[in-house]
Amino acid sequence: MKNKLIVLRGPICSGKSTVSRVLREQLRNSSVADFDAIKQQIDYRASSSWRRDIALRTAVYLAGELLQTDRNVIAEIHSAIPVEYDAFQQAASVHNCPFLSFLIMAPLDVCLQRNRDRAIRDVWYMPKDSEVIDYWNKTYTIPEEPQYDTTRKATDEIVLDILRRCEAAG
Repeated sequence: MKNKLIVLRGPICSGKSTVSRVLREQLRNSSVADFDAIKQQIDYRASSSWRRDIALRTAVYLAGELLQTDRNVIAEIHSAIPVEYDAFQQAASVHNCPFLSFLIMAPLDVCLQRNRDRAIRDVWYMPKDSEVIDYWNKTYTIPEEPQYDTTRKATDEIVLDILRRCEAAG
């Protein structure tokens, strides 16, 4: 099976990180290019566009380096920012590897509640409800992209389906 770049898209608190963790455990030779962790390393006190831009370039560079070392790469991105999707798709093209993307969703009320309930270690700010709503409302769909609702399908089932699709992609 050829190395793949797998992108998990979704709004804030849709379940991307949970799916990513389980997928990484089950997909051989896999690494995560953790865009959010890179943002937190840059500045954990506040969000900003410059921080997001630097983190995206860094995560894409990391993904490219990992693809060259026989790794499958998993990346989580927001579903409302097309430039993030485009950057990882371009990286897959440059490294001549299959690019698979999956939309990880949950109903808005669930995303809002998950955001209120979660605590991210070493982060001094949390997204406001208005930000969660904005990202959720700006989620765009991509034709033929598989979509999963994390309130209707268990994480293990989602991951199993993603693994099947990876296998089918060669």
